Amino acid sequence: MTAPAPSGPVPVNPWPALWALVVGFFMILVDSTIVAVGTPALMAAFDTDVTAVLWVTSAYLL
Repeated sequence: MTAPAPSGPVPVNPWPALWALVVGFFMILVDSTIVAVGTPALMAAFDTDVTAVLWVTSAYLL
């Protein structure tokens, strides 16, 4: 005998994926804040202007 077919789609729980996105975006915000706080120290350490440091930080955050 054959087994009966399932009676509908399996319910999907979207919450784990949503929490993964929320945590990921939060970590991006924390990381960009850390880099922004360190910008003056980077400017002093590499003896450069703010434009060059912002280019490098933007590339890093991408």
